[in-house]
Amino acid sequence: MNKINDFKELIRDYIGPNKSVIDTKVSNVTAPGENYMSEIIRIQVILKNETTGIKEDLSLVAKLVIDAEIANGGTTAIITRNEVVFYKELIPVIEEFQRRHDLPVLNIFPKFIAGRINLNGSDVADTDAVLILEDLSESGFKNLDRMKGFDLNGAKIVLNNMATLHAELLAMRLLEPETYEAKIRSNARGLKPNYLDLKKRSEFFEQPANLLTLVEDILKTDKECSSQLAQFKNFIVKLKTGLRQNTENYFGKMVRDDFETLVHYDMWTNNIMQRFEDGNPVQTVFVDFQMYRSVSCATDLIFFLITSVQIQYLRSHFDYLLEYYYQVFSTTLKKAGIVDSKYGYDQFLDSFRRVSEPVVYQVIFMVLGIIHPNTDVGGNDQMYSVSIENVSQTAKDKLIFMFQQAFKRGWLE
Repeated sequence: MNKINDFKELIRDYIGPNKSVIDTKVSNVTAPGENYMSEIIRIQVILKNETTGIKEDLSLVAKLVIDAEIANGGTTAIITRNEVVFYKELIPVIEEFQRRHDLPVLNIFPKFIAGRINLNGSDVADTDAVLILEDLSESGFKNLDRMKGFDLNGAKIVLNNMATLHAELLAMRLLEPETYEAKIRSNARGLKPNYLDLKKRSEFFEQPANLLTLVEDILKTDKECSSQLAQFKNFIVKLKTGLRQNTENYFGKMVRDDFETLVHYDMWTNNIMQRFEDGNPVQTVFVDFQMYRSVSCATDLIFFLITSVQIQYLRSHFDYLLEYYYQVFSTTLKKAGIVDSKYGYDQFLDSFRRVSEPVVYQVIFMVLGIIHPNTDVGGNDQMYSVSIENVSQTAKDKLIFMFQQAFKRGWLE
């Protein structure tokens, strides 16, 4: 296969010694770059059982590297390594922990087929890196429209799985700290900006017109938010200072409090797939584990809700969704034998204030740079020249809602 070197050998362990690959057909799932510096292809494989002669079909999805920056160990190399390591090493550790402690083994990840970060045995990903997973579309899974997002029922299924995973990994941190440190935290490298990223970010904030001034213009259109612009400006000063001081994470400081656990760190509509029966969501799978970090669970929660839940449900059910997540989270901790007042609901809500800087910046970055309709996914440089005329009403509504909640709940203090 031209797309993947040594493809047959790569999937050998998965198909077993008695089967051979006799044909492959490749088609594109995404255009190169649409999935952020990678290309996703579908591989239709025909296998033959060498003992019985019976043929069978196998549908796979492969993520390939297309960005030349990987040659220098840059951003692409980091996130490529992150994802391959997640499927090869972290998921088995997570599932072993779940079984040891009689916790639910969550069926929320695609089945791992094969993966590598190179062919030379080093720890740095190169252009031979590839990740091969089951083709979830064969089981009826699909992505929702990123411009629309999740309704209430869809959001609840996502939150149920998210809260359970967060709580189980927090339990691992407390019950098996050596395992967590060696296997989870040490591999949860996230997206560390390189020199060019930091230079671009620094120059960007010095420009008279940037995303943050655009947000201010949007907030001025809302009576409630416009009365809080002084607090917004104070927060932006703090945010910029934090970004200058924290060079280990693209979105600023990493918050490690009592609620520290493994978080996806990019939990939005395009990285979540659902299966439906009779028009209703019945199962959720999380994908694209490129930026995962060991930080406060509030990071994933706020980011998902604001970016990916339809605005009418945010307005009518925001407190309900927070409480729903927390109840699943708390119940899972108790199943693991963890009962501690520091994991109470008030303490949980207070954690939102601690993650406000990186999360608010990430939401702004995502809503204005990726989700609004005049910017293509993967065209990340375009977000630095967004004007208010090109921002969708949904994007404006999402940002206004987030800051309404932030002002009301003291997240920015």
